[in-house]
Formats: sequence, structure tokens, C-alpha cells
Amino acid sequence: MKKIGIITVPDYDNYGNRLQNFAVKEFFSQMGYAVDTLELNDVEFSKYRIRKIKLSLKKFRLRPIVYMFEFLNGKSAKVSRYRKFECFTEKHLNVKYYPNGKQKKLKKISDKYDYIVLGSDQIWHPTVMTTPNLFFATFAEPEKVLFFAPSFGLDSLSDVYAQKVRSGLLNKNNITVREDSGRKIINELVGKEATVLPDPTLCISVDSWKKLTFQFNYSQNKPYILKYFLGNESEVYKREFHKIKDEHNCDILEIGNKGGECGYITGPQEFLGAIMNAEYVITDSFHAVVFCIIFHKPFTVFSRLNKMNEKEGLDSRIDGLLEKFGMQNRKFSSCEKKSVDVVDFSKCKEILDSIRHNTEEYFENIMTK
Repeated sequence: MKKIGIITVPDYDNYGNRLQNFAVKEFFSQMGYAVDTLELNDVEFSKYRIRKIKLSLKKFRLRPIVYMFEFLNGKSAKVSRYRKFECFTEKHLNVKYYPNGKQKKLKKISDKYDYIVLGSDQIWHPTVMTTPNLFFATFAEPEKVLFFAPSFGLDSLSDVYAQKVRSGLLNKNNITVREDSGRKIINELVGKEATVLPDPTLCISVDSWKKLTFQFNYSQNKPYILKYFLGNESEVYKREFHKIKDEHNCDILEIGNKGGECGYITGPQEFLGAIMNAEYVITDSFHAVVFCIIFHKPFTVFSRLNKMNEKEGLDSRIDGLLEKFGMQNRKFSSCEKKSVDVVDFSKCKEILDSIRHNTEEYFENIMTK
């Protein structure tokens, strides 16, 4: 059986990150590959020594040593949350830990795999790209490097960073990105046409996601509106929350908020369960919208705001998703009054089936050359 190694951002505090990692692993597993997620190190990483210690603790299952210090510092809720993410990672992502980040070691790791898959997530964002050897797979033979919808998370790059991208991708082919803005950047920097692929969470079946869900335990078996926000909440937003609450006549339960009383200690599988069992969802999260569509849950999505209650400019990905499914009316606008109950999911299955088929066909064509 041919083997694939995934390189993505290992974020143990982000639902979308862990679930897109699962989706990439599951997608290629269903195509008949043996798939591992690789947590690697890089000598060019400014925190190389710290990361080496952390990866060593993970490799030898000594992570509880770190938890003990967190508990002593009064961060028990943080530890409980991270532990759920870590249990999910250990059980579902087939992670292999490699603390040594020297180029020769990375090359030997690469030699164990038929393909190295980069993505998804914002692995090419400047704040993430502190390990260029990893996220451009400079240690691997160019022909064995594949891309599953990685993202820059920006519409333009600084001159210094653009040079890093150019150097990392110049010898790569079959480049894919997650957004049209990324395709434009690739074309301008390396003169190649990148293919826009969907987020991998859209590329596996609803049954695969349903099997993964855990019960969300904070609702006490009562109907609830789920709130999941990554950005700030303006007074205009809060008034809309109350309006939705009144129209549905049920409580709002929040997850992912460090100040929240109940939903902070929630892992990726409970995140799925929270959406699947909600009466309604209010969010500014792309992946929350993805799973509302997959599970056919009514929702309103809001623009992400910064601490000044200004838009962060992260709407393009959500806007593109809503357009693809004909759900532009699910985007909140303070100038509009719409019924929160009218959500048309009738074409979702057909669109999702087409997305999955086209993505499988894309990779089959590349991997059978």
C-alpha cells in the first residue's frame, strides 16, 4: 500500500484545524492510501529547541509532565480542553512525531512516503511560515509533493515574504490553493497556474462526520442556539443574537470562549455534536458554516470583527462558500430584515457530491501519472 505523509499546522486549540487535518487523512485513506500526519521540527525555526522538547514529550507520551505545571499554575480548564484536542489527535490523525529537524533527517522521513501532502489550513500565512523547510517541503523530492488547498490567508504579500514563497514553490508542480487570491499570488510569483480546491472538510461524506461526533453535554437535553465566535461581538451583533433567541424561544449556548461557563472545555468531536444537535447556529467561523451546511442546520454568519469592532477582512472565504451553495442570504447585514427560519438545503447534497467527485478526480489524475 502506498503511503502519504501530511504536513499541516498542528494547532491543538482550533476546531477547524484538527477537523481539516482529519478530512485530509480520511480523504486519502478512502482512496486506498496509508496516511500519517507528520509533526516535524525545523532547525530554521526560531523556537527549535523548545519545539524539540515538546515533540519529544509527545513522542514518548510524556505530555502529562507539561499538564502538571499548567495545573499548578491554575490553568485546569485550559489543560482539560487541550487534553480533548490531544486525545482526538492521537486517536484519529495517525500522528508521527519527529523532534530532530535537521535537513538530512527530514529527507529520510520523506523517503518513507510515496507522497508528502501540504495543507490544508493557512500554512503559508506569514505568521505561520516560520518553518519554511516544512511548509514548502524543501527536503522532499519535488515530484512527490502534493498540495491540498493550502492558504496564504492574505490577498497580497510583502516583498521579503514573497521571495520566500517564490523560492519554496519554484520547483513544484500541481500547486493548489484554497482561494482565488492565492491563485493570483502563485501566478504572479512563479508564473504557474494553481488549481483552486475546496476546503477538505467538504470532501468527505456526511456519514464520516456523523460517526465522529460526540454528544454535546451542556444543553441538558433542551433545545439551544449554538454560538461560536472567534472575533469580537458588536452591540449590533448582540441585538441580533437576542432577536434570534426570541424567535426560537430557546437559550444560547456558547463554545470556545475562554470566559464561558460551560462550552470552553469542548473538543473537536463535541464541536461537531454541538452543531449537529443545535436548533440554530450563530457564528463568524468558516468551518462552523461548513458543518451547518453538511448537517443541514439553520444559521446566520457574521463578519469577523477585531477588538475595535472593525471588519478583519476575512470574509472572502465565507462569501465564496455561501455563493457556491446559494446561501448568500445567511450572511448578516444590519440593513436587512430576514426570516431566520428560511434556509434552503435542497441542493446541498448534489453540490457536495460534485465537490467530492471533482476533488477525487483531480488527485487521481495526478497520482496515477
